[in-house]
Amino acid sequence: MKSYHITPGSRELNGTLAQLSPELEVCTRIAGFQIIHHSFPLKLMELNLVHKMDKSWMMIKDRLKSKESQQGVKSFIDFATKDLGPHDEIRCPCVDCLNGTKHSPQVVRLHLIRRGIVCSYRTWVHHGKRVPLCHDYPSASNIDGERYGAAIFDIDDNLGELPTMLEKIYMSGLMDDHIDESPNSSKRENLVKFIRLFDDARRKVYPECEKFSVLSFVNKMLHIKVYNKWSNKSFNMVLQVLKEILPKCDETVPWTLYEAKKFLHELGLGYETIHAFKNDCILFWKDNAKQENCLTCKESRYKFNNQSGKKIPHKILRYFPLTSRLKHLYMSKKIAADMRWHKEKCVDDGVLRHPADGQTWKDFDMQYPKFSVEPRHVRLGLATDGFNPFGNMSTSYSMWPVLLMPYNLLPWKCMKEPYLMMSMLIPGPSSPGRGIDVYLQPLVEELKNLWEHGVQTYDATIGEIFTMHVAVMWTINDFPSYGTLSGWTTKGYLACPNCNMDASSQRLRSKIGYMGARWHLPENHIWRRSKLFNGQNVHRSKPWSYRENKYCSKLIRGHIGCMFRHNLDVMHIEKNICDNLVGTLLSIDGKNKDTDKAHLDLEDMRIRKELHLKRRSNGSFEKPPVSYILSPVERQGFCDFLKLIKYPDGYATNISSCLTAQGGKLTGLKTHDCHVLLQ
Repeated sequence: MKSYHITPGSRELNGTLAQLSPELEVCTRIAGFQIIHHSFPLKLMELNLVHKMDKSWMMIKDRLKSKESQQGVKSFIDFATKDLGPHDEIRCPCVDCLNGTKHSPQVVRLHLIRRGIVCSYRTWVHHGKRVPLCHDYPSASNIDGERYGAAIFDIDDNLGELPTMLEKIYMSGLMDDHIDESPNSSKRENLVKFIRLFDDARRKVYPECEKFSVLSFVNKMLHIKVYNKWSNKSFNMVLQVLKEILPKCDETVPWTLYEAKKFLHELGLGYETIHAFKNDCILFWKDNAKQENCLTCKESRYKFNNQSGKKIPHKILRYFPLTSRLKHLYMSKKIAADMRWHKEKCVDDGVLRHPADGQTWKDFDMQYPKFSVEPRHVRLGLATDGFNPFGNMSTSYSMWPVLLMPYNLLPWKCMKEPYLMMSMLIPGPSSPGRGIDVYLQPLVEELKNLWEHGVQTYDATIGEIFTMHVAVMWTINDFPSYGTLSGWTTKGYLACPNCNMDASSQRLRSKIGYMGARWHLPENHIWRRSKLFNGQNVHRSKPWSYRENKYCSKLIRGHIGCMFRHNLDVMHIEKNICDNLVGTLLSIDGKNKDTDKAHLDLEDMRIRKELHLKRRSNGSFEKPPVSYILSPVERQGFCDFLKLIKYPDGYATNISSCLTAQGGKLTGLKTHDCHVLLQ
């Protein structure tokens, strides 16, 4: 038997319908699912691909008294049993069975009259009707095979790719028999939501509108609100104006922010609110969801408003589920193809352009060959840090977003804003510290499920369902957040996670200093023999690598599978170094490291006597001049030089705008500007 395949979006058949014999079994593949037509004459009208029927009866509420409703049920039963035998059963589309249970036609008829049919089941795929695409198709009498294939898969470009993605979700859900085995499961509920979204993606905002569907209109308006930082009140006001000036609109269009968010929640873009205790003890989640008091400190879950008596939780964690957003990546043909780039198009020439070129990625592949053999499995990086959401830095408030980055994508895409996924917002007003593991529980549980069991995902590029697994490769943070996520203390004498007990820490007057920087120099470097740094020579070899380190090797022999689980953000560290270096050179208050305490530390260490503070007769101290601080003339020349530098468009900001009017002060540098200056 020959098979003729129609790929999603194709405009022609590999073998045209005119070439097929009248009694041939044809296996077509539409959006990844096989539909078998057994022994039929090749007449397009007999393929039952276009079948219009009045379905207004589905919306009638008084079904027992309405003749139109009973006649509609009869027409449905006749349509569903047209090609069946007298004893065959059909799926029941009532509001309780949801096409998950088969009954005799008589029982289905009673269910539909008494309970009603699911209003969103507008396309009777389970009863012999095809899935509609975005166009009305031309009649069969005036098209040939090639034009017929083009008509089916020609999607209106003006609607964008969103309707196409929803269509693939719609088709995959309706034709997936695994969902039908459990009609009351969450999968069935999600399918019903997507059916409604699919209808919204095809429904016009108003009858004459040709550019926006209801779904694209809501999506566009919310995007504009976020991009331009509209307040909630101004957004509602704009929607009300649009409602008044537009002609008669569809009744499903949401006209408030609350309704718009609720509208898009079914797309998988919503979030869950989880109450947390003020001391970061527990989350009131899962088994603890109904607890009124903290199980650790026994205090109340709520703070009370004396005026209204309303229960207000101390903290609210906002959790954005990850699974649905990862599945959406594969429902766009363009993005789904890019998700395999790291395996199919990454060039292995020894140049580090992408994490896939690094040794950690390759080491992970060797440890988990079953995971690495499928390029569509998702590899994530995790990052978090605190920020002030109010913009007023005098307000002491710190909120911690947790971000995830899919490293499957191309190097110039994986870190871009459209692909960054915010997983949760950890509330303030202070840093969670070691209590961050309490807030990470929902994310860890979801990630464990995706790693161990995976999730059924539809791949739009090849039109098939596969089991997608997910792994978090590493975390990326600055040094304080490194300690928060990893659990390693980043303060004190043993702050270095690589050196551990062998750290070269030393107590100074106001802090702990680490004097082991020269360890990393080559064995024969002249600075190793110099006593100018701390009065001692350095004979110790550089620190061990990850696999040579006796502490880290214990983790390798355990269940930890990644060479570098926690990593430092180089750009963040570069900015700190640049600020301190420039602040010291230009003697900027607050950023200058040439302080009185630094000179006193040199005196305590009995080195660099020429830099010791000199006591005056009145008891005050005089700071000796140093060679690494620029004079006023040198400082002005440095600033004039920066003003003359011209960068390529988009390479860096105009650094001259960061110079003060009087010169000699350089403030307001961004992270990339610091990187350019250090280079």
